[in-house]
Amino acid sequence: MKYRTSFFVLLVVLIFIASGFFRDYVFHNVNAQMRTSYYGQKDTELDPGMKFLEGYTYLKLYYFKWILTLLFSVLFMGYTLALIRLYFPLKTYLRWVLLAYGFLFGVAALFWTGGFLANHSEKGYLIARFLMDMTQSPIMLIVLIPALRMLKKENAETPG
Repeated sequence: MKYRTSFFVLLVVLIFIASGFFRDYVFHNVNAQMRTSYYGQKDTELDPGMKFLEGYTYLKLYYFKWILTLLFSVLFMGYTLALIRLYFPLKTYLRWVLLAYGFLFGVAALFWTGGFLANHSEKGYLIARFLMDMTQSPIMLIVLIPALRMLKKENAETPG
């Protein structure tokens, strides 16, 4: 890799890591306020920068978490796409990333909806949440880079 490419890889990785810490901070505070709202407690465990959450009901925070989940998933997918693009110059590999994320989004949606329809919403939610957590972490990158390297190696060895 050229120095310029290495610099951009390092930059995206650092932003990826910082975003992970920010995501954890946001969700920790949203969950703390949800607990406070659900149990009707007066004392809150919110960070001073997140006090604006105090005015929201449990249900609004619940739906807000799903919006945040989707936004952070798209953000982390963008980081993954950027790193894959820097590592593998062919656009074909970006399609694999989009396919993998789309698959996880779809399966998560199926479990969430199926759990709701089968009157097992808690189980469906837990599985959907697990899958969506994968999209908001470096797990996808950790799985995709070796998989795409194997695909690249296989394509290089296959006579055309």
